[in-house]
Parts: sequence; structure tokens; C-alpha cells
Amino acid sequence: IAACTLYAILIVVGRALMKDTDAFKWRKTLAMWNLGLSVFSWIGMFRTLPQLLHNLSHMSMRDNLCIDPEISYGSGSSGLWVQLFI
Repeated sequence: IAACTLYAILIVVGRALMKDTDAFKWRKTLAMWNLGLSVFSWIGMFRTLPQLLHNLSHMSMRDNLCIDPEISYGSGSSGLWVQLFI
């Protein structure tokens, strides 16, 4: 409840403070941020997809969903990228 109240107060106060200010010029910064997130996602997909396909073709669906992730993804690059996404 406190976080929601603080959020609502900050919306009102923020609008009042920013009413007479010029807009920030963040177009290039946000474009680079989105590019970075996209590259990160693609690298993660390329690193985890082979392990996922292997697991789906060699393990039952129950094992894929219920087995300990350390066994199914283990350590190494696949485990690292899964953790980076979490």
C-alpha cells in the first residue's frame, strides 16, 4: 500500500515539477538501449536454443518441466544465459 501511495504522489509531484521544463532528448539513448536489449536477447536465444531442442527431443515433457534445472541445463554457457535472463 505504501509503494502505491508513494507512486501516486510521485506522479502528481512529477507532473507539477516537469510542467515548465523542456522535453528530454533521449531518442538516440533509448534507441541504443533497445539495440543493446535486442542483441542480448539474440545472443541468449542462440546460446540456449540448442540445449532446449536437445532437452525436448531426448527427455519427456514431465522431465523438461519438473526436473531440477541444474540437471537439465546444468552449468556452462546454457546455464549462464538462462540465469542472465532470470
